[in-house]
Amino acid sequence: MGILKRLKKHIPLAGVLAGLGALYATGVIAEPSCLTYLMQVPSLLILSFTALARVNDIGPERTGWIWQWRRVGLSLVGVASVSLLAAPFVGDYNWPTWKGLMLSWGFALSWISTPGMPPWWKYVSGEAKLPKGMT
Repeated sequence: MGILKRLKKHIPLAGVLAGLGALYATGVIAEPSCLTYLMQVPSLLILSFTALARVNDIGPERTGWIWQWRRVGLSLVGVASVSLLAAPFVGDYNWPTWKGLMLSWGFALSWISTPGMPPWWKYVSGEAKLPKGMT
């Protein structure tokens, strides 16, 4: 019975690995298309809204070089996300690859679940104000 209890802990991990394996296998078989773009849209929206909220939380009193780099990095993420969202509508566009899709979802999910932060929807909407040291 001890082995079953230990295996039970790993079922979520096995499910995630199976899902990622299926996504990777799909990427090997299927070519990037409009489907990959549509699957990437929610993650790009999450990235753009989160980047905007986080750069907005950095107050004007934070002038050190680390804060300037943080502003630049968050701004780049926001601009890149919005440009990828708009790309099919503004000209020549290559559909996102399956690896790019996994990368954008990986970043989006890690930003949503950052430890010590309020729930994402409260943070992005401005409902939750962070303590001084959290930004």
